[in-house]
Amino acid sequence: MTWWWLVWLLGGIPSFYLLLLTWVAAPLPYPWLPEKARSSRAQGQTRFRIVIPAHNEAKHIATTVTAALALDYRRSHFSVLVVANACTDETAEVAQAAGAAVLSYPPPGKGGALDYAFNQLLRDPSWDAVLVLDADSVLDPHALTVLDACFQCGAEAVQLRYAVRNVRVNARTEIAAIQLASLNGVRPLARSRFGWSAGIFGNGFALARATVAAVPYRAHGIVEDIEYHQHLFLAGKRVDFTDAAAVWAEMPVARHQLATQRARWERGKLWTIRHYAPQVLRQLLRRPWQTVGQLFDLLIPPIAWVAILLALLAWIAPQPVRIAALLGFGAILIHYLHAAHRYRLLPLFARALMHAPRYIFEKLWAVLHSMVTERRLGWKRTERD
Repeated sequence: MTWWWLVWLLGGIPSFYLLLLTWVAAPLPYPWLPEKARSSRAQGQTRFRIVIPAHNEAKHIATTVTAALALDYRRSHFSVLVVANACTDETAEVAQAAGAAVLSYPPPGKGGALDYAFNQLLRDPSWDAVLVLDADSVLDPHALTVLDACFQCGAEAVQLRYAVRNVRVNARTEIAAIQLASLNGVRPLARSRFGWSAGIFGNGFALARATVAAVPYRAHGIVEDIEYHQHLFLAGKRVDFTDAAAVWAEMPVARHQLATQRARWERGKLWTIRHYAPQVLRQLLRRPWQTVGQLFDLLIPPIAWVAILLALLAWIAPQPVRIAALLGFGAILIHYLHAAHRYRLLPLFARALMHAPRYIFEKLWAVLHSMVTERRLGWKRTERD
């Protein structure tokens, strides 16, 4: 029986961790700004550079640049820089025609492109913060105003809520919307409320100039955003979170398009754990509370894997463990239900729940297939329509 309970802990700890985050986030108003930013009275003071790394994005880049330049903020206080990363199409020319400045970075890889761009920008004294935006994404019109309030109150880094733009295309995008409402909404909101670093999601995050100078973007792994978050933590920096503004991204629609993204996320997370967990753990005596939060964020397994484990336990384990597994399922369900409620996705919840088992097994197959066929998974652009 003891072994059954030890196996249950692998799924029970993550599921009740989600329940704890739900309990912390539930009383908070929507939209949420950090308390120090809510008291800010200065407006439009921060000078921004919006950095858009782009690899063969000629189809989308003009829309993204045009939308970024139309943000509701003092026009003299922001500009757009597109980093044409290993492009073989007209991305650079289209971006420049749309009104962006353009840098060319031939080696493939988003991490290297951002590192190059930040190093170039540090030579220019006329900005206070950078905002990273994916080439297929748009920001809420008031996003820079929200970020300005955070930076005027001393934030070192800020992550906006990262949401799905093409929600109602099919069941996969609906599930992705609810998944991101948890992963890039409720979870970082609760973590920020706890005083932990909220995390970096690779899109819609902003860094103060001092942060860019102190912590170079030398993150070149498969998931460079998670890797860079470890760099920030090890340097003593904290990422704030707000859902008072969001970045809206196009999600892959077809199953084969999702395969690249899923494999990169899951395998990249394992790579990051292997390389950074010991370094984070060594911070435990110096910063115990913050380190506990960072370890939870780093070590929490994908919830799809947790769901599979709990399902197996509910099927074959002794009765007390079966009951505990069902309680774990309940905790996960409550968490995602709250995420859907907070971000107005409740009408999609029942349909997403119905299609979730197929989604989970598609995800499992994509990761296992990648591990067999690609022993060394390098950077690869996620295909989109």
